Amino acid sequence: MYVQRGVIESDVLLDLAARLRYYEEARCMELTHLGGVFVAKDASDGWIHGFADVGLALYDSVQMSFSLPKRPDGEGTAFDSSRCELRPYLSNLAVDSTQQRAGVGRMLVEACESEARSWAGAPESVWLEVSMANVGATEFYRKLGYEQEGVTIGREIVKQRWSLEPQQVSRRLMRKSLREGGGERLEEQAEQMASGLVVPTGAARVAPAAAVRRH
Repeated sequence: MYVQRGVIESDVLLDLAARLRYYEEARCMELTHLGGVFVAKDASDGWIHGFADVGLALYDSVQMSFSLPKRPDGEGTAFDSSRCELRPYLSNLAVDSTQQRAGVGRMLVEACESEARSWAGAPESVWLEVSMANVGATEFYRKLGYEQEGVTIGREIVKQRWSLEPQQVSRRLMRKSLREGGGERLEEQAEQMASGLVVPTGAARVAPAAAVRRH
């Protein structure tokens, strides 16, 4: 299982590195929907307590899946508008096991929501998926204003007694309006980001191994 865990962690970090390159490409193109990986850092010692990812993803209502377009500007991405649409998508929220229930997860989610609000076209909502079996994460998101809009199917690593196995699992498709109740914490969020507590940065590549994924 330890070997499996190492392979899985390596895959997660490679995926995050690819997403960071994707978002940096969007910045170089001066696009208005940038996206990014946000990192929660301790201002005193720089220790990373968690990270989260938000981007403009392509949602396929038939396959019930999210994916990043091939290019940030959408070029080369052909899709059927009757079944697909671009949606702000929050994913890869992880918090160090020693920092859970300390407000780190909430701070990261709010940073992602603020990023999505800044995009051109004023997106109406932000979306995410969470495993049906992950009751704690579901309640966490509900407390932050997310509501279930449907069910999707996805492949996740599931812990068995002696191993970690990839399996198809059911997920809650959850949504939160970006036009309601979003203004009261923006000033506080700006102060947090200015102090270095939440920053969009490539430092996510060195997130601690103790990080626990929420979905």
